[in-house]
Amino acid sequence: MDTWKIILIVAAVAVVLVLLILVVASHRRKGHSTDGEKTMDDRELISENERAMGSILILAEANEALVDELTKLREQIKYLTPVSDPKVVEFDKKIKNGIEDLRIALVKDGSEDNIKAINALQALRLLVSDRKAKV
Repeated sequence: MDTWKIILIVAAVAVVLVLLILVVASHRRKGHSTDGEKTMDDRELISENERAMGSILILAEANEALVDELTKLREQIKYLTPVSDPKVVEFDKKIKNGIEDLRIALVKDGSEDNIKAINALQALRLLVSDRKAKV
């Protein structure tokens, strides 16, 4: 009789553990992520932004003053602190969009587009500054 009680208790514990695992797995599938996962996602976004700035440096290599400014900005982006706060992550997404705007302005030719590139750079600088202030 004692062995049957032990077997029943072990089986009950196993069922509870399986149910707990299913609840946790279901919770994660619904889009709920932990702070650690959110921070890792932000770290990847920051890394993407830094790499994108590297390609922009190649586009701007003819303009030495612009390259200096872009290099400084790239370093600032590279060392942004990854966070799980959605408001701050939103700034990283805006930075990504700003980098794309800068890329478009640099690809186009003409003096008017050079002004667009300078404006895009200033807007990007402001975004990075605001993002740094939020952390």
